[in-house]
Amino acid sequence: MSYDSIKNLLITAGFAHDIYIYDPYIDNSCIYKLTGHSSSLNTIISNEKESEILSLDILGSIKIWDSQNFLCFQNINLNETMELKQNDPHNNNRGKKKNKFEFKNVVYSEN
Repeated sequence: MSYDSIKNLLITAGFAHDIYIYDPYIDNSCIYKLTGHSSSLNTIISNEKESEILSLDILGSIKIWDSQNFLCFQNINLNETMELKQNDPHNNNRGKKKNKFEFKNVVYSEN
């Protein structure tokens, strides 16, 4: 679950493959549903400064949505990215398939 304090939007997801958008000031019903993932979602992030919603599913698909018009404008598949890196001649782990996704915490600075 994530909250966009600029637009007052509550963004939820879970075992379903969809993202649900709520406005806490307008009834308690979903105002928009984002579809496109093919597996359960495990991460939702609201990037208020860029008017984006980032979603990650358990199969490694990352989608970036515009929070103004609720359209997906970028799709990144981590499995395809990993396969490309495995075929890279400069990669020391050639031929070894990794099934584990590692994410680093990113710290944003206002400088």
